[in-house]
Amino acid sequence: MKTKIISVSSFLLAGLVAYAAPPQVTNVTAGQQSGTKLVNVGYNLILDGNQTAFVELWFSHNNGLTYPIHCSSLEGDHGAGVSAGSKTTVWDAGADWDGQFTSSGKIRVIATYGDQPSGYDGSGGGDG
Repeated sequence: MKTKIISVSSFLLAGLVAYAAPPQVTNVTAGQQSGTKLVNVGYNLILDGNQTAFVELWFSHNNGLTYPIHCSSLEGDHGAGVSAGSKTTVWDAGADWDGQFTSSGKIRVIATYGDQPSGYDGSGGGDG
């Protein structure tokens, strides 16, 4: 009888893991620090349980049509091992996109479970 209970419990646990909700990024804000090429980015990260996520940022210079600039010069909450909660990071746009200007820029924050990037290449648009 104990064997059946353990087997059923293991099966139920496997089912719960398989249906874990994907990471959610909400309330993204971005603003350039006056007189600099630094951009403050804030966001909320929602994860299942005690999991961590890999967080990456992408920049669109064309109002979200594409996000071709991978924000790699970052300080703060990004990369592997980011936990849930209210997060901040600073992007050095001067290092990744120097000499450029746009009045229709947008930041995309992507979170995936694990310790590897999502595989996103910047070509997809939309505000999702």
